[in-house]
Formats: sequence, C-alpha cells, structure tokens
Amino acid sequence: MTATQPVPSRRLDPSARGILVLLAAVVLGIVLLAKAEPGRVGTARVTANRSNTATSVVTVPLSTVPPPTAVPTTSTPPPSTPSTVPAGAHPASQVKVLVLNGSGGTRAGIARSNTEKVQAKGYDALPAGSATAQPNSVVYYASGYQADALAVAQVLGTSQLRVEPLPTPPPTQGASQANVTVLLGQDTPQPR
Repeated sequence: MTATQPVPSRRLDPSARGILVLLAAVVLGIVLLAKAEPGRVGTARVTANRSNTATSVVTVPLSTVPPPTAVPTTSTPPPSTPSTVPAGAHPASQVKVLVLNGSGGTRAGIARSNTEKVQAKGYDALPAGSATAQPNSVVYYASGYQADALAVAQVLGTSQLRVEPLPTPPPTQGASQANVTVLLGQDTPQPR
C-alpha cells in the first residue's frame, strides 16, 4: 500500500484569519472615524464577513473621537492707509498734526477735509489753517517725527508729497506747536 501524504492546505489557519479580519475591521473603523463629523455622538459599526460563515462586529463610540483642533484665526482688519506704519513712528494719538491750505485760495476746504482724514486715523489734529500760497505740497516734520510725517503722507493718500524737516522760520506760527505740518499747495486736488 502506498501511503498518501497529506497535502498542505493553502488556507490560513482559522485563528490567523480571525486576527486578519479583526485588524481589517479596526483599520476600517479608524477610516470611518476620520471621516465622521466632529462632535457627533453615536457609534460606528464595522462588519467583516469571513467566507459567509461568521461575522465580526466592532463597535467604536464616536464620542471618543476628539473634534479637530481649530486653527486659531486672528482678526486682522483689511489694510488701510497707511498700509504700513514706518519704523520709528509714534502712536498716532501722540502726534500733533497741523494741516494748512497753501493753495492761495484756489482750493477752498482742502485743509479742513484733510484735517478730518488725519483725525479719522487717530492723529491729534490741530485746527486747520492757512499759509502763504505754495506751488507744491509738502509735509514738514519736527525733529524725531520723520516716520510720522511719512505715515501722515500715506493717510492723505499720496506718496508724492515731499517730506522735509520743518524749516526755520516755520510756514506759519502754529507749525511750531505741531509734530507734523502738512502744507497743501496749488497741486492739491479739490476735495470731493
């Protein structure tokens, strides 16, 4: 008689299959939990069928899944003029600004309307005044206030204003009381 040798089975051992099914269920559960809505309370049910003979069910409570961490948002206002305050500028409330109409009477109201612009940005605006007619507008600054003069020029909406140290004698008596003096010349457009 011939002895028959057992043919090795290509199937996995039942306990190894059970472990694989369990691992697949856990992985599937993790995937489902990752896609679940944060903060939702309930359970996710994962079913794995092994050769239509038995079913494994893994139930994972969704309440154990922490909600995603929110990325902190900072509420930054949209850029406004000035978009960047030059380095070395003082807080606007500590800068006295004098706006003068040097258009020779051809641009009525320009000193007042521009004074309102700098006040709206928080500057300590002195009462608007007038000066001798000048062809070009200039922003003058007292010692230590050059950065502030640049910022005020930006507030007034033009980077083409010349920014210079306050001359001696100043363009008007009130200029000696201001840190920044804006002399609006004949090149200044009429206010709207």
